[in-house]
Amino acid sequence: MKKSLPALAVFLTFALVCSYIESLIPIPFGVPGMKLGLTNVVIILLLYLFGPFDAIVVSILRVLLIGFMFGNLYSLCYSLAGGLLSFICMYLLYRFSKFKMITVSVVGGVMHNVGQLIVAIFFFDTGYLIYYLPVLLISGVVTGALIGVIAQAVYSRVDKFLHKDNSVDIFIPGRFCILGEHSDWASSYRVDNPDIEKGYAIVIGLKEGIYLNAKKADTFIYEFEDKKINLTKKQLLDDNNDDEFFSYVISSAKVILDKYNVYGITVNCTKSTIPLKKGLSSSAAICVGIIRAFNKVYGLNISLEEEMNLAFIAENNAGSMCGKLDQICAYGRGVRLIQFDGDNIDITSIKSSGKWAFLAIDLEKGKNTKKILSDLNSHYPIINDEKDRKLHDFLGAYNKDIINIAKNCLENEQYNELGEIMCEYQEGFDTNVAICSEELKAPYLHEFFHNIKELDGVLGYKGVGSGGDGMAQLLVEYDKKESVKQYIEEKFKLECILIKI
Repeated sequence: MKKSLPALAVFLTFALVCSYIESLIPIPFGVPGMKLGLTNVVIILLLYLFGPFDAIVVSILRVLLIGFMFGNLYSLCYSLAGGLLSFICMYLLYRFSKFKMITVSVVGGVMHNVGQLIVAIFFFDTGYLIYYLPVLLISGVVTGALIGVIAQAVYSRVDKFLHKDNSVDIFIPGRFCILGEHSDWASSYRVDNPDIEKGYAIVIGLKEGIYLNAKKADTFIYEFEDKKINLTKKQLLDDNNDDEFFSYVISSAKVILDKYNVYGITVNCTKSTIPLKKGLSSSAAICVGIIRAFNKVYGLNISLEEEMNLAFIAENNAGSMCGKLDQICAYGRGVRLIQFDGDNIDITSIKSSGKWAFLAIDLEKGKNTKKILSDLNSHYPIINDEKDRKLHDFLGAYNKDIINIAKNCLENEQYNELGEIMCEYQEGFDTNVAICSEELKAPYLHEFFHNIKELDGVLGYKGVGSGGDGMAQLLVEYDKKESVKQYIEEKFKLECILIKI
Protein backbone atom coordinates (compact mmCIF):
# COMPACT_ATOMS: atom_id res chain seq x y z
CA MET A 1 0.00 0.00 0.00
CA LYS A 2 1.01 3.63 -0.29
CA LYS A 3 2.70 4.44 3.02
CA SER A 4 2.81 7.75 4.86
CA LEU A 5 4.54 9.03 7.99
CA PRO A 6 1.21 9.88 9.67
CA ALA A 7 0.06 6.28 9.23
CA LEU A 8 3.25 4.91 10.73
CA ALA A 9 3.02 7.43 13.54
CA VAL A 10 -0.46 6.11 14.37
CA PHE A 11 0.88 2.54 14.57
CA LEU A 12 3.77 3.71 16.79
CA THR A 13 1.26 5.43 19.06
CA PHE A 14 -0.80 2.23 19.30
CA ALA A 15 2.37 0.30 20.16
CA LEU A 16 3.21 2.76 22.95
CA VAL A 17 -0.32 2.59 24.33
CA CYS A 18 -0.22 -1.22 24.28
CA SER A 19 3.11 -1.17 26.13
CA TYR A 20 1.71 1.13 28.80
CA ILE A 21 -1.47 -0.93 29.23
CA GLU A 22 0.62 -4.10 29.44
CA SER A 23 2.70 -2.57 32.26
CA LEU A 24 -0.51 -2.08 34.29
CA ILE A 25 -1.59 -5.72 33.99
CA PRO A 26 -0.08 -7.86 36.81
CA ILE A 27 1.23 -11.34 35.92
CA PRO A 28 0.56 -13.62 38.95
CA PHE A 29 3.22 -16.26 38.22
CA GLY A 30 6.26 -14.31 39.47
CA VAL A 31 8.46 -15.25 36.51
CA PRO A 32 10.72 -12.42 35.26
CA GLY A 33 10.14 -11.47 31.62
CA MET A 34 6.66 -12.96 31.38
CA LYS A 35 4.28 -10.55 29.54
CA LEU A 36 1.17 -10.66 27.42
CA GLY A 37 2.96 -9.20 24.39
CA LEU A 38 0.17 -6.83 23.32
CA THR A 39 2.59 -4.70 21.31
CA ASN A 40 3.27 -7.67 19.06
CA VAL A 41 -0.21 -7.17 17.57
CA VAL A 42 1.00 -3.86 16.16
CA ILE A 43 4.33 -5.28 14.92
CA ILE A 44 2.64 -8.21 13.15
CA LEU A 45 0.14 -5.90 11.50
CA LEU A 46 2.96 -3.66 10.28
CA LEU A 47 4.89 -6.65 8.94
CA TYR A 48 1.92 -7.88 6.89
CA LEU A 49 0.53 -4.49 5.88
CA PHE A 50 3.63 -2.36 5.25
CA GLY A 51 6.55 -4.77 5.14
CA PRO A 52 9.62 -5.59 7.27
CA PHE A 53 11.37 -2.20 7.15
CA ASP A 54 8.49 -0.24 8.67
CA ALA A 55 7.78 -2.99 11.19
CA ILE A 56 11.36 -3.08 12.53
CA VAL A 57 11.61 0.73 12.63
CA VAL A 58 8.40 1.04 14.70
CA SER A 59 9.50 -1.85 16.92
CA ILE A 60 12.87 -0.24 17.72
CA LEU A 61 11.34 3.23 18.23
CA ARG A 62 8.75 1.75 20.57
CA VAL A 63 11.44 0.02 22.68
CA LEU A 64 13.59 3.19 22.85
CA LEU A 65 10.72 5.51 23.76
CA ILE A 66 9.33 3.16 26.44
CA GLY A 67 12.82 2.62 27.82
CA PHE A 68 13.56 6.33 28.10
CA MET A 69 10.15 7.22 29.54
CA PHE A 70 9.41 4.37 31.94
CA GLY A 71 12.48 2.14 32.18
CA ASN A 72 16.23 2.03 32.62
CA LEU A 73 19.28 0.70 30.78
CA TYR A 74 18.62 -2.89 31.81
CA SER A 75 14.96 -2.90 30.77
CA LEU A 76 15.95 -1.22 27.52
CA CYS A 77 18.46 -3.98 26.74
CA TYR A 78 15.96 -6.72 27.67
CA SER A 79 13.25 -5.29 25.47
CA LEU A 80 15.59 -4.56 22.56
CA ALA A 81 17.08 -8.06 22.57
CA GLY A 82 13.69 -9.74 22.85
CA GLY A 83 12.11 -7.49 20.26
CA LEU A 84 14.90 -7.94 17.68
CA LEU A 85 15.15 -11.73 18.04
CA SER A 86 11.39 -12.02 17.92
CA PHE A 87 11.13 -9.88 14.81
CA ILE A 88 13.91 -11.69 12.93
CA CYS A 89 12.28 -15.07 13.51
CA MET A 90 8.80 -13.79 12.58
CA TYR A 91 10.14 -12.20 9.41
CA LEU A 92 11.86 -15.42 8.34
CA LEU A 93 8.61 -17.36 8.71
CA TYR A 94 6.66 -14.61 6.94
CA ARG A 95 9.21 -14.29 4.13
CA PHE A 96 10.19 -17.85 3.32
CA SER A 97 7.22 -19.98 4.32
CA LYS A 98 3.46 -20.26 4.15
CA PHE A 99 2.82 -20.36 7.91
CA LYS A 100 -0.35 -18.76 9.18
CA MET A 101 -0.23 -15.52 11.10
CA ILE A 102 -0.99 -17.28 14.38
CA THR A 103 2.09 -19.51 13.94
CA VAL A 104 4.25 -16.48 13.20
CA SER A 105 2.93 -14.83 16.35
CA VAL A 106 3.61 -17.91 18.53
CA VAL A 107 7.22 -18.06 17.32
CA GLY A 108 7.54 -14.33 17.95
CA GLY A 109 6.24 -14.69 21.51
CA VAL A 110 8.56 -17.59 22.31
CA MET A 111 11.65 -15.96 20.82
CA HIS A 112 10.94 -12.66 22.62
CA ASN A 113 11.15 -14.51 25.93
CA VAL A 114 14.27 -16.41 24.79
CA GLY A 115 15.97 -13.15 23.80
CA GLN A 116 15.29 -11.55 27.15
CA LEU A 117 16.50 -14.66 29.00
CA ILE A 118 19.80 -14.65 27.08
CA VAL A 119 20.41 -11.00 28.07
CA ALA A 120 19.55 -11.76 31.70
CA ILE A 121 22.03 -14.66 31.80
CA PHE A 122 24.68 -12.36 30.34
CA PHE A 123 24.00 -9.50 32.80
CA PHE A 124 23.80 -11.64 35.93
CA ASP A 125 26.51 -14.04 34.80
CA THR A 126 24.65 -17.11 35.98
CA GLY A 127 23.33 -20.15 34.19
CA TYR A 128 20.67 -20.87 36.82
CA LEU A 129 18.26 -18.58 35.00
CA ILE A 130 17.95 -21.24 32.30
CA TYR A 131 15.52 -23.03 34.65
CA TYR A 132 13.00 -20.31 33.82
CA LEU A 133 13.10 -21.39 30.14
CA PRO A 134 10.32 -24.06 30.21
CA VAL A 135 7.88 -21.65 31.84
CA LEU A 136 8.85 -18.84 29.46
CA LEU A 137 8.44 -21.16 26.46
CA ILE A 138 4.97 -22.21 27.58
CA SER A 139 3.92 -18.64 28.29
CA GLY A 140 5.32 -17.58 24.90
CA VAL A 141 3.21 -20.19 23.13
CA VAL A 142 0.03 -19.30 25.02
CA THR A 143 0.33 -15.52 24.73
CA GLY A 144 1.66 -15.78 21.18
CA ALA A 145 -1.38 -17.80 20.12
CA LEU A 146 -3.73 -15.27 21.75
CA ILE A 147 -1.94 -12.34 20.10
CA GLY A 148 -1.99 -14.19 16.75
CA VAL A 149 -5.76 -14.63 16.90
CA ILE A 150 -6.23 -10.94 17.71
CA ALA A 151 -3.78 -9.83 14.99
CA GLN A 152 -5.47 -12.02 12.35
CA ALA A 153 -8.91 -10.64 13.21
CA VAL A 154 -7.68 -7.04 13.05
CA TYR A 155 -5.63 -7.65 9.89
CA SER A 156 -8.55 -9.05 7.87
CA ARG A 157 -10.46 -5.81 8.48
CA VAL A 158 -7.62 -3.28 8.27
CA ASP A 159 -6.11 -4.83 5.12
CA LYS A 160 -9.43 -4.65 3.30
CA PHE A 161 -9.78 -0.98 4.22
CA LEU A 162 -6.18 0.08 3.48
CA HIS A 163 -5.94 -1.75 0.17
CA LYS A 164 -9.39 -1.11 -1.20
CA ASP A 165 -8.04 1.37 -3.76
CA ASN A 166 -4.61 -0.19 -4.26
CA SER A 167 -5.45 -3.59 -5.69
CA VAL A 168 -6.08 -3.69 -9.44
CA ASP A 169 -7.94 -6.31 -11.49
CA ILE A 170 -6.68 -7.15 -14.96
CA PHE A 171 -8.07 -9.30 -17.76
CA ILE A 172 -5.95 -10.32 -20.75
CA PRO A 173 -7.76 -12.32 -23.46
CA GLY A 174 -6.37 -15.22 -25.40
CA ARG A 175 -5.62 -14.70 -29.08
CA PHE A 176 -7.17 -16.85 -31.82
CA CYS A 177 -5.55 -16.60 -35.25
CA ILE A 178 -7.89 -17.36 -38.15
CA LEU A 179 -5.09 -17.20 -40.73
CA GLY A 180 -1.50 -15.94 -41.00
CA GLU A 181 0.47 -17.76 -38.29
CA HIS A 182 4.27 -17.49 -38.48
CA SER A 183 4.22 -14.55 -40.90
CA ASP A 184 4.90 -12.16 -37.99
CA TRP A 185 8.33 -13.46 -37.01
CA ALA A 186 9.18 -14.21 -40.66
CA SER A 187 8.65 -10.55 -41.59
CA SER A 188 11.00 -9.45 -38.79
CA TYR A 189 13.85 -10.71 -40.97
CA ARG A 190 13.09 -7.95 -43.49
CA VAL A 191 15.68 -5.95 -41.55
CA ASP A 192 18.32 -8.36 -42.89
CA ASN A 193 16.64 -9.31 -46.17
CA PRO A 194 14.28 -6.68 -47.71
CA ASP A 195 13.10 -9.25 -50.30
CA ILE A 196 11.09 -11.03 -47.62
CA GLU A 197 7.38 -10.18 -47.86
CA LYS A 198 5.56 -8.35 -45.07
CA GLY A 199 3.57 -10.49 -42.67
CA TYR A 200 -0.24 -10.51 -42.50
CA ALA A 201 -2.67 -12.17 -40.10
CA ILE A 202 -6.32 -12.05 -39.03
CA VAL A 203 -6.82 -12.52 -35.31
CA ILE A 204 -9.65 -12.55 -32.78
CA GLY A 205 -9.29 -11.33 -29.18
CA LEU A 206 -11.23 -13.94 -27.20
CA LYS A 207 -13.60 -13.72 -24.27
CA GLU A 208 -11.47 -16.47 -22.71
CA GLY A 209 -8.31 -15.32 -20.98
CA ILE A 210 -6.45 -14.84 -17.70
CA TYR A 211 -7.70 -12.88 -14.70
CA LEU A 212 -5.13 -11.21 -12.46
CA ASN A 213 -5.25 -9.23 -9.23
CA ALA A 214 -2.18 -7.14 -8.42
CA LYS A 215 -0.92 -4.85 -5.67
CA LYS A 216 2.39 -3.49 -4.39
CA ALA A 217 4.62 -5.68 -2.24
CA ASP A 218 8.20 -5.79 -0.98
CA THR A 219 9.15 -8.75 -3.19
CA PHE A 220 8.00 -10.21 -6.49
CA ILE A 221 5.21 -12.69 -5.79
CA TYR A 222 3.19 -14.66 -8.33
CA GLU A 223 0.47 -17.13 -7.38
CA PHE A 224 -1.73 -19.46 -9.41
CA GLU A 225 -3.69 -22.24 -7.72
CA ASP A 226 -1.11 -24.24 -5.70
CA LYS A 227 1.93 -22.70 -7.42
CA LYS A 228 3.77 -19.73 -5.93
CA ILE A 229 7.07 -17.87 -6.29
CA ASN A 230 8.41 -15.21 -3.94
CA LEU A 231 11.64 -13.53 -5.06
CA THR A 232 13.73 -10.64 -3.76
CA LYS A 233 15.35 -8.26 -6.22
CA LYS A 234 18.61 -10.22 -6.13
CA GLN A 235 16.84 -13.55 -6.51
CA LEU A 236 14.84 -12.18 -9.43
CA LEU A 237 18.00 -11.03 -11.20
CA ASP A 238 19.80 -14.31 -10.50
CA ASP A 239 16.87 -16.61 -11.27
CA ASN A 240 17.23 -18.95 -14.23
CA ASN A 241 14.00 -20.86 -13.67
CA ASP A 242 13.67 -23.84 -15.99
CA ASP A 243 10.03 -24.36 -15.03
CA GLU A 244 8.18 -23.28 -18.18
CA PHE A 245 5.17 -22.28 -16.08
CA PHE A 246 7.19 -19.62 -14.25
CA SER A 247 9.74 -18.74 -16.96
CA TYR A 248 7.46 -16.27 -18.79
CA VAL A 249 6.31 -14.69 -15.51
CA ILE A 250 9.86 -14.17 -14.23
CA SER A 251 11.10 -12.95 -17.61
CA SER A 252 8.37 -10.28 -17.71
CA ALA A 253 9.26 -9.07 -14.21
CA LYS A 254 12.94 -8.87 -15.21
CA VAL A 255 12.09 -6.72 -18.23
CA ILE A 256 10.24 -4.24 -15.99
CA LEU A 257 13.02 -4.27 -13.39
CA ASP A 258 15.63 -3.60 -16.06
CA LYS A 259 13.78 -0.66 -17.61
CA TYR A 260 11.88 0.90 -14.70
CA ASN A 261 13.76 -0.39 -11.62
CA VAL A 262 10.62 -1.65 -9.85
CA TYR A 263 9.97 -5.23 -8.84
CA GLY A 264 7.85 -5.41 -5.65
CA ILE A 265 4.39 -6.68 -6.55
CA THR A 266 1.97 -9.46 -5.73
CA VAL A 267 0.20 -10.87 -8.78
CA ASN A 268 -2.48 -13.46 -8.12
CA CYS A 269 -3.86 -15.29 -11.14
CA THR A 270 -7.39 -15.76 -9.81
CA LYS A 271 -8.67 -17.61 -12.88
CA SER A 272 -7.53 -18.81 -16.30
CA THR A 273 -9.99 -19.90 -18.97
CA ILE A 274 -7.52 -20.51 -21.81
CA PRO A 275 -5.66 -23.84 -22.08
CA LEU A 276 -1.87 -23.76 -21.91
CA LYS A 277 0.31 -24.53 -24.96
CA LYS A 278 -2.64 -24.93 -27.31
CA GLY A 279 -2.10 -22.06 -29.75
CA LEU A 280 -4.27 -19.47 -27.99
CA SER A 281 -1.31 -17.37 -26.77
CA SER A 282 -1.43 -18.29 -23.11
CA SER A 283 2.28 -17.44 -22.70
CA ALA A 284 1.87 -14.07 -24.41
CA ALA A 285 -1.20 -13.33 -22.30
CA ILE A 286 0.68 -13.86 -19.04
CA CYS A 287 3.62 -11.73 -20.28
CA VAL A 288 1.26 -8.90 -21.20
CA GLY A 289 -0.58 -9.41 -17.90
CA ILE A 290 2.56 -9.07 -15.75
CA ILE A 291 3.69 -6.00 -17.71
CA ARG A 292 0.25 -4.40 -17.34
CA ALA A 293 0.12 -5.24 -13.62
CA PHE A 294 3.34 -3.28 -13.02
CA ASN A 295 2.08 -0.50 -15.29
CA LYS A 296 -1.16 -0.03 -13.35
CA VAL A 297 0.13 -0.61 -9.82
CA TYR A 298 3.13 1.72 -10.20
CA GLY A 299 1.54 4.20 -12.63
CA LEU A 300 4.33 3.76 -15.21
CA ASN A 301 2.22 5.24 -18.03
CA ILE A 302 3.36 2.59 -20.52
CA SER A 303 1.49 2.83 -23.82
CA LEU A 304 -0.37 -0.14 -25.28
CA GLU A 305 2.24 -0.49 -28.02
CA GLU A 306 5.08 -0.44 -25.48
CA GLU A 307 3.28 -3.05 -23.34
CA MET A 308 3.22 -5.27 -26.41
CA ASN A 309 6.88 -4.64 -27.13
CA LEU A 310 7.98 -5.36 -23.55
CA ALA A 311 5.90 -8.55 -23.50
CA PHE A 312 7.49 -9.58 -26.80
CA ILE A 313 10.97 -9.06 -25.33
CA ALA A 314 10.00 -11.01 -22.21
CA GLU A 315 8.65 -13.96 -24.18
CA ASN A 316 11.74 -14.15 -26.34
CA ASN A 317 14.03 -13.84 -23.30
CA ALA A 318 12.20 -16.85 -21.88
CA GLY A 319 13.36 -18.91 -24.86
CA SER A 320 10.52 -18.48 -27.33
CA MET A 321 11.30 -17.37 -30.88
CA CYS A 322 7.83 -15.96 -31.50
CA GLY A 323 7.00 -12.86 -33.49
CA LYS A 324 4.66 -10.10 -32.35
CA LEU A 325 1.41 -11.79 -33.37
CA ASP A 326 0.80 -13.30 -29.93
CA GLN A 327 1.05 -10.00 -28.06
CA ILE A 328 -1.92 -8.61 -30.01
CA CYS A 329 -3.90 -9.95 -27.05
CA ALA A 330 -2.92 -6.66 -25.37
CA TYR A 331 -5.57 -4.94 -27.51
CA GLY A 332 -8.41 -6.92 -25.96
CA ARG A 333 -11.37 -8.48 -27.68
CA GLY A 334 -12.27 -7.92 -31.36
CA VAL A 335 -11.34 -8.98 -34.92
CA ARG A 336 -8.25 -7.34 -36.41
CA LEU A 337 -6.07 -7.41 -39.51
CA ILE A 338 -2.41 -7.16 -38.55
CA GLN A 339 0.43 -6.14 -40.87
CA PHE A 340 4.00 -6.86 -39.78
CA ASP A 341 6.92 -5.02 -41.36
CA GLY A 342 10.18 -5.65 -39.54
CA ASP A 343 9.72 -4.11 -36.09
CA ASN A 344 6.64 -2.12 -37.16
CA ILE A 345 3.03 -3.22 -36.75
CA ASP A 346 -0.12 -1.81 -38.33
CA ILE A 347 -3.45 -2.84 -36.81
CA THR A 348 -6.83 -2.41 -38.48
CA SER A 349 -10.21 -3.46 -37.10
CA ILE A 350 -12.31 -5.70 -39.30
CA LYS A 351 -16.04 -5.03 -39.29
CA SER A 352 -17.28 -8.52 -39.97
CA SER A 353 -20.87 -8.89 -41.10
CA GLY A 354 -23.14 -11.80 -40.35
CA LYS A 355 -22.68 -14.36 -37.58
CA TRP A 356 -19.52 -16.41 -37.47
CA ALA A 357 -18.73 -19.44 -35.30
CA PHE A 358 -15.39 -21.16 -34.86
CA LEU A 359 -14.49 -24.12 -32.69
CA ALA A 360 -11.04 -24.51 -31.12
CA ILE A 361 -10.64 -28.18 -30.21
CA ASP A 362 -8.06 -29.32 -27.68
CA LEU A 363 -6.53 -32.52 -29.12
CA GLU A 364 -4.90 -33.26 -25.74
CA LYS A 365 -1.65 -34.34 -27.39
CA GLY A 366 0.51 -31.29 -26.84
CA LYS A 367 3.26 -29.75 -28.93
CA ASN A 368 6.70 -28.24 -28.51
CA THR A 369 6.21 -24.62 -29.62
CA LYS A 370 9.82 -23.63 -28.90
CA LYS A 371 11.09 -26.51 -31.09
CA ILE A 372 8.70 -25.57 -33.92
CA LEU A 373 9.78 -21.93 -33.89
CA SER A 374 13.44 -22.84 -33.64
CA ASP A 375 13.18 -25.19 -36.62
CA LEU A 376 11.36 -22.67 -38.80
CA ASN A 377 13.59 -19.73 -37.87
CA SER A 378 16.61 -21.74 -38.98
CA HIS A 379 15.41 -21.29 -42.60
CA TYR A 380 15.67 -17.48 -42.41
CA PRO A 381 16.68 -14.90 -43.53
CA ILE A 382 18.36 -16.19 -46.72
CA ILE A 383 17.02 -18.80 -49.17
CA ASN A 384 19.60 -21.55 -49.54
CA ASP A 385 17.58 -24.53 -50.80
CA GLU A 386 14.16 -25.67 -51.96
CA LYS A 387 12.81 -26.03 -48.42
CA ASP A 388 13.75 -22.44 -47.70
CA ARG A 389 12.07 -21.24 -50.88
CA LYS A 390 8.80 -23.07 -50.17
CA LEU A 391 8.65 -21.73 -46.61
CA HIS A 392 9.46 -18.15 -47.68
CA ASP A 393 6.86 -18.22 -50.48
CA PHE A 394 4.10 -19.65 -48.28
CA LEU A 395 4.63 -17.23 -45.39
CA GLY A 396 5.18 -14.36 -47.84
CA ALA A 397 3.31 -13.79 -51.12
CA TYR A 398 0.85 -16.67 -50.71
CA ASN A 399 -0.07 -15.62 -47.18
CA LYS A 400 -0.57 -12.00 -48.26
CA ASP A 401 -3.01 -12.99 -51.03
CA ILE A 402 -5.02 -15.42 -48.95
CA ILE A 403 -5.35 -12.95 -46.05
CA ASN A 404 -6.86 -10.33 -48.38
CA ILE A 405 -9.39 -12.91 -49.64
CA ALA A 406 -10.25 -14.00 -46.10
CA LYS A 407 -10.77 -10.37 -45.01
CA ASN A 408 -13.22 -9.89 -47.86
CA CYS A 409 -15.07 -13.07 -46.83
CA LEU A 410 -15.47 -11.84 -43.25
CA GLU A 411 -16.78 -8.48 -44.39
CA ASN A 412 -19.28 -9.95 -46.86
CA GLU A 413 -20.73 -13.04 -45.13
CA GLN A 414 -18.96 -15.49 -47.46
CA TYR A 415 -19.01 -18.44 -45.08
CA ASN A 416 -18.40 -21.30 -47.50
CA GLU A 417 -15.61 -19.41 -49.25
CA LEU A 418 -13.76 -18.78 -45.99
CA GLY A 419 -14.14 -22.46 -45.09
CA GLU A 420 -12.58 -23.47 -48.41
CA ILE A 421 -9.73 -21.01 -47.87
CA MET A 422 -8.98 -22.52 -44.44
CA CYS A 423 -8.77 -26.02 -45.92
CA GLU A 424 -6.57 -24.77 -48.76
CA TYR A 425 -4.33 -22.98 -46.27
CA GLN A 426 -3.90 -26.17 -44.24
CA GLU A 427 -2.94 -28.14 -47.35
CA GLY A 428 -0.39 -25.49 -48.26
CA PHE A 429 0.93 -25.48 -44.70
CA ASP A 430 1.45 -29.25 -44.81
CA THR A 431 3.28 -29.02 -48.13
CA ASN A 432 5.45 -25.97 -47.53
CA VAL A 433 5.85 -25.48 -43.77
CA ALA A 434 5.51 -28.86 -42.08
CA ILE A 435 8.46 -30.18 -44.11
CA CYS A 436 10.71 -27.94 -41.99
CA SER A 437 9.87 -29.42 -38.58
CA GLU A 438 8.99 -32.92 -37.38
CA GLU A 439 6.71 -31.34 -34.74
CA LEU A 440 4.44 -30.13 -37.56
CA LYS A 441 3.74 -33.57 -39.03
CA ALA A 442 0.86 -33.66 -36.52
CA PRO A 443 -0.62 -37.16 -37.05
CA TYR A 444 -3.44 -36.68 -34.54
CA LEU A 445 -4.45 -33.37 -36.11
CA HIS A 446 -4.75 -34.91 -39.57
CA GLU A 447 -6.58 -37.97 -38.27
CA PHE A 448 -9.10 -35.65 -36.63
CA PHE A 449 -9.61 -33.68 -39.85
CA HIS A 450 -10.17 -36.94 -41.74
CA ASN A 451 -12.88 -37.94 -39.25
CA ILE A 452 -14.83 -34.66 -39.28
CA LYS A 453 -14.38 -33.19 -42.75
CA GLU A 454 -17.73 -34.60 -43.93
CA LEU A 455 -19.56 -33.73 -40.72
CA ASP A 456 -22.72 -31.70 -41.31
CA GLY A 457 -22.17 -28.08 -40.32
CA VAL A 458 -18.37 -28.06 -40.75
CA LEU A 459 -17.34 -25.50 -43.38
CA GLY A 460 -13.56 -25.54 -43.00
CA TYR A 461 -10.65 -26.62 -40.83
CA LYS A 462 -6.97 -25.94 -40.10
CA GLY A 463 -4.42 -26.09 -37.32
CA VAL A 464 -4.10 -23.49 -34.58
CA GLY A 465 -1.20 -21.25 -33.61
CA SER A 466 2.26 -22.54 -34.45
CA GLY A 467 0.77 -25.84 -35.63
CA GLY A 468 1.30 -29.39 -34.43
CA ASP A 469 -1.00 -31.62 -32.40
CA GLY A 470 -2.03 -28.95 -29.90
CA MET A 471 -5.38 -27.77 -31.22
CA ALA A 472 -7.62 -27.90 -34.28
CA GLN A 473 -9.71 -25.05 -35.65
CA LEU A 474 -13.08 -25.42 -37.36
CA LEU A 475 -15.36 -22.92 -39.08
CA VAL A 476 -18.94 -24.13 -38.56
CA GLU A 477 -22.39 -23.00 -39.61
CA TYR A 478 -23.66 -20.64 -36.96
CA ASP A 479 -27.02 -22.41 -36.50
CA LYS A 480 -25.28 -25.78 -36.12
CA LYS A 481 -22.45 -24.71 -33.83
CA GLU A 482 -23.91 -26.35 -30.72
CA SER A 483 -24.70 -29.65 -32.43
CA VAL A 484 -21.21 -29.85 -33.95
CA LYS A 485 -19.63 -28.99 -30.61
CA GLN A 486 -21.72 -31.58 -28.79
CA TYR A 487 -20.91 -34.27 -31.37
CA ILE A 488 -17.16 -33.71 -31.11
CA GLU A 489 -17.21 -33.62 -27.31
CA GLU A 490 -19.26 -36.83 -27.07
CA LYS A 491 -17.71 -38.74 -30.00
CA PHE A 492 -14.04 -37.85 -29.47
CA LYS A 493 -14.12 -36.84 -25.78
CA LEU A 494 -12.32 -33.59 -26.64
CA GLU A 495 -12.85 -30.15 -25.11
CA CYS A 496 -14.18 -27.51 -27.51
CA ILE A 497 -14.05 -23.74 -27.13
CA LEU A 498 -16.77 -21.90 -29.02
CA ILE A 499 -15.60 -18.62 -30.56
CA LYS A 500 -18.27 -16.32 -31.94
CA ILE A 501 -18.05 -13.10 -33.92
